Order: sequence, then C-alpha cells, then structure tokens
Amino acid sequence: VTDFLIAREGVASLAESFVPSPASGITSTDYSSLTPAEKDELTTDSNTISSITWLLERERGDVQLRKYSGTLDHPKYSDKQGATINAFQHFVYLYSKKTLVLADIQASESHSRLSQNAVLFDLMSHTANRESGAGDHGDLGIKTFVNQHECVQKCVALNLEALKTPENEEDAEEEEETG
Repeated sequence: VTDFLIAREGVASLAESFVPSPASGITSTDYSSLTPAEKDELTTDSNTISSITWLLERERGDVQLRKYSGTLDHPKYSDKQGATINAFQHFVYLYSKKTLVLADIQASESHSRLSQNAVLFDLMSHTANRESGAGDHGDLGIKTFVNQHECVQKCVALNLEALKTPENEEDAEEEEETG
C-alpha cells in the first residue's frame, strides 16, 4: 500500500450552515438532518467535531491503472496478479469471520531500481455493521462478493474454504425467485 498523508477540511460547526467542498461528498443537509443522538456522537466534552478528514496519496501522474474490482463487481482473474487479488479478497473475508469484504481495488505500477510492483489504492470495504464509510453496502456488499467470487488456483493452494456450497447456492436461487 502506498504512502499517504492525513488532511482535515475545516467546517465552521455542525450547528451553523456551511458548504463543504464538493469532493467530500458531504452536503450541508447531511449535518443538519442528523438526529440528536447522532449529533451527540460527534460532540466531545468541550467541542463539536467540525471537520472532514481526508486520506491523501501522492499524485500518480500518467501511469497505467488496473481495476480489479468495483463496488459491487468482483470479476475472476486468471493472471498471477489478478488471481492473487482474488485470493486475498477471499482470505480477508474468511479471516474477518465473514464480516468484511474488500472492494473497489485498484493498482498502479510502481518502479524502483530493483523491481516493478503494483501499488494497491482506493480500497473500500463492505462490513456486517455497515460502519466502514462511504460506499459500505453492508450485507448486500458481502452477499454480492460471495455470490460473484469464483475460486482461483491460489484460493485452492491456500486451502481456503469454498464460499459457494450447494446449500448457499440454493439459498441464493430462492432469494432471486422471491425477489
């Protein structure tokens, strides 16, 4: 994973109207529509949390990017790098006790004097509690991964438990029929 910086975009206050940057994906109504309990969560003993936090990475310039998965799209790859990503997603899902799926995985090439590597970036996740941030589709995201994932040779080599069993394939068919 690449080097990064953490930056903060200041916001006047949750109580006052403000206009966050368009890139934040946050609107002033997102704050004004918070319930009292949600506002309490954003308030410390003395201050209201009043910023948007950004995770920044260096500009990649004119490099070739490769997208391994989308938000709700998990294709199967047979090449070494793609198959490794497929198996890594599978491993993370099982290691998290089936509560976390990595999605929207992208990579760019990073060259050094000694080697050429892929740097993963822009990862997002789907979690059982739906609290990992923007784009977390919760159970829908997790089920979509399970339904779309096709084990590759690296999954077998790592002795990873199969995600699709005759039982959960029947469940998925029933859900599609009832709709």
